[in-house]
Parts: sequence; C-alpha cells; structure tokens
Amino acid sequence: MFSNSRILKFLVISLLHSVQSFIPFESSRGISRKVFPTSKHTLGRLDAELINNEVLGSQIVSCLVTYVLCIGWFDRPRGELVVSEESLIVKQSCVEGAGLGLFAGRTIEKGTVLGTYPGVVLPVTAYKRKLRNFYCSSDYVWVNNERGYVIDPTDEKGLLSDYCTGGTDSYPLSVFILRTLFGSLRVTTKLARINEPPLGSDCNVLSVEIEDKQKVRFVASREIFEGEELYIDYGKNYDRSKYAS
Repeated sequence: MFSNSRILKFLVISLLHSVQSFIPFESSRGISRKVFPTSKHTLGRLDAELINNEVLGSQIVSCLVTYVLCIGWFDRPRGELVVSEESLIVKQSCVEGAGLGLFAGRTIEKGTVLGTYPGVVLPVTAYKRKLRNFYCSSDYVWVNNERGYVIDPTDEKGLLSDYCTGGTDSYPLSVFILRTLFGSLRVTTKLARINEPPLGSDCNVLSVEIEDKQKVRFVASREIFEGEELYIDYGKNYDRSKYAS
C-alpha cells in the first residue's frame, strides 16, 4: 500500500512534468526567438500552442482531482454509530470535573454494539505535531502505541465538536476540502464523550480494538438502564493526573 507522502510526491512530480512539457524547448534553455506573422507557419504554431494549452489544462485538472480524492480518502473521518442517535444523549457528566458525558436515552441490552470510535486515523508521529500546538486534543484521542496510530475526533484546534468532519494539517487545504466537498462523510462524536467512572462505580461499556482495521468497537458489557451514564476503562497508559482528587 502506498503511503500518503508517496502519493503526494507522485502528484507533485506529475504536475511539474505537465508544466515542463508545455514550455517550448527554446524558452526552457533561456533562448528567445521572435516569430513574425507569416501565414501557414504562424497558424500552425498557434494551433500547436492551443493544443499544448489544452493538454496542460487537462493534466492540471487531473492532478487536482486526484489530490482532492486522495485527501477525501486518507483524511476522511472514520467510525460510526450503530445504535440510533436517540439512544445516546450528551449532557453534563456525573463525574466531577469531567465536563460532558454520554447517557443512555433508553435501556441498552448487554452485548449491544454501540458503534466504533470516531475520528481521523493518523500515525502517532503526525499527531505529535498537533499535540504540541493543541494539547487539549489529548483528552479525546484514542492512542494505539503498539500499532503506531491514533484516532483523532477533534477539529483543527483540538476541540471536540458534535461531528467530526475530518482533515489534518499534513496536507494543504485538507480541512477545507473535507468540510466543503465531503461534508456528507462527517460522523457523530458521541462515543468520544464516554468518561471513566468515578471511584466506587463500575464500567458498563467494553472497548474491543480491531487492530488490522484500525477500529475500536464499543459494546455494552452489561444492561445499561435509561438515564444511566456510560463508563469505560481508558486503559493503563492513560494520563489521569488531571483527575479531581
């Protein structure tokens, strides 16, 4: 499988080749030649220039379309909500200092698949650039250090909105392209609102990592009653230093 960087390199080389093929040989060597208007010779040269313009234009358009489609594929948001939107309600968490949490809008049976974690799949190395500028994004990012990737549901400023539209800072206009041209690919971020339980409470949601597909599935580990908050174990590597004492 080709990496994002190799595909972008291919697109740039293709575009440069298209521009170079359009530049006349004399001009490319810094030689200027004046052509006086003489009937058939002039018309033939004009026809050739028009053809070159059309070829260059089509090649540029082809490169741009390919670039946009690559952005739409690699930087698209992943994840889905399997249960209905009404089944899960976002409101103030019962956990002190946790902000918003996720609650059951109806009774959820044990074993019910809630969905998969939302966000853009990124290599850990690429995410570290965002982390340096927007540390707040770490509150919601799902990290798999063993496989070297993260699932990031936050926007370009590291904030969690109701929907993840995708896009990264790896390529120019990525966020703009995903938001304007591929807005229908957006995914709800409700599952990213699940908190860890306070002391004395148990988890009622189990996470199952599907590593070969870079997905994390959330499943109800017991019956969850209507109005009950959903809780999950963040794992042993999660930084809990910000928790209220």
